[in-house]
Amino acid sequence: MTQNHAFLIVAHDYPEQLAEIVHLLDAPNHFFFIHIDKKNAVRMMESPGVMKLKRRRNCNITHCVSVNWGGYSQIQATLCLLQMASNAAIDFSFYHLISGQDYPLVDTLVFDDFFQSHQNNSFVGLHNQSFFYRYEWYHMNDVINVTKFWGGLMENILCKCQSVLSRFLKIRKPLPMDEYKGSNWWSINGEMFMYIVSFLQDNQAYVDRFRYTSCCDEIFFHTIMFNSPLKDSIVVNNLRYIDWKPKYVGEHLPRTLDETDIAELKKSKALFCRKIHPQISKEVINWIKHRITNG
Repeated sequence: MTQNHAFLIVAHDYPEQLAEIVHLLDAPNHFFFIHIDKKNAVRMMESPGVMKLKRRRNCNITHCVSVNWGGYSQIQATLCLLQMASNAAIDFSFYHLISGQDYPLVDTLVFDDFFQSHQNNSFVGLHNQSFFYRYEWYHMNDVINVTKFWGGLMENILCKCQSVLSRFLKIRKPLPMDEYKGSNWWSINGEMFMYIVSFLQDNQAYVDRFRYTSCCDEIFFHTIMFNSPLKDSIVVNNLRYIDWKPKYVGEHLPRTLDETDIAELKKSKALFCRKIHPQISKEVINWIKHRITNG
């Protein structure tokens, strides 16, 4: 029986690239739920690429949240997509969370065959480094732009103050279960998706606890999944090619892929790669399109 796939896409820019990603993933059993950053919604929604997407029968587009880097708003955007997919009244076998800078590395037949062979599994990355400060302290990512100098300075001062205070008192309530962290891009099966939706409906306090945290989109869903009765069905591999090793001092991470990455992409068994930029990654995009079109 043909499996239906839901692609949950968080996009903030590059409308023509977004349209191309959907085109490469398009199939009769593939459906797309797209969240566009509210800050850029007017420009994005009026672009030729997104206008094309709006005419597709299998595309649903919203722009309910203004997303700030590292903020709770990133979690809200994903929750919005989960709700859209839940309301679609379609029986999905898998749900794939990607961004508007994630390209597929295989054609749709290879993609579907892989998940047909792994229908009882979810694919989620996991990291082991320390991350307690992300949720134990208060952060202002949704109030100030912490990527700018003054915003970053204010954030550092706030965190240092809390670091000192935490020696004498508990700054925030602890999370109600063991914490887990990993890449916020995952592919999960329908059973895991329904567990997450049900958990969130019954645990609003858990959702609210993540307000004023930092980069906890990498913790919020992982903590639910790895504490769930389905944890043993998780394959600790999110099937994404992502490069966290800088090629020069000060390079922003994860790296934006370019032509020097094609050799590694050829060897990769990943199903997606990121981050892709329309100009910097032009050679990578051309290679991907040739690979998918010609096999």
